[in-house]
Amino acid sequence: MVALLGWSVLRLLSGNDERAQERIADEANTSESAPALDVTPPALASVPTTETDATACRTDPGDQKSGPGVIAAFEYAYYVTRSGTAVRALTTPDTSLPATEKIQAGIDTVPTGTTHCVRTTPIAAGIYSVALTEMRPGQPRTQFPQTITTKELGGRWFVDVIN
Repeated sequence: MVALLGWSVLRLLSGNDERAQERIADEANTSESAPALDVTPPALASVPTTETDATACRTDPGDQKSGPGVIAAFEYAYYVTRSGTAVRALTTPDTSLPATEKIQAGIDTVPTGTTHCVRTTPIAAGIYSVALTEMRPGQPRTQFPQTITTKELGGRWFVDVIN
């Protein structure tokens, strides 16, 4: 209820529509016995994960529900979780990517506090043009263009090839 009221106040402050002001006043006067709404206001919504939004730069934990989701999860495991095991678990069993120990050795060369964001643009089914931006503390941003192929296995997506 508090979140809904906060959202309403933001709408009020963002425009000069007198009817909107009246609606907000009416919403603020609802009784506490009104049923709770299962709604997330736009200000609290999660990071967009649409495959067609090439302008979205993701830093979220991702998922294995789509190609872009597993790419985000892969980079999150590398830069945030900092786990070669977690990274390797997101790859296909027959991938040509390095073994867990080599991935971990690479992660260990990245300074703690390094952040990242990843943009994915579909090229073909399961193949994405990826712009990975790495931001190391005290250094300029570095962008790594990649082509990443993903595969769906058993209803979950995995990283297969990185070029």
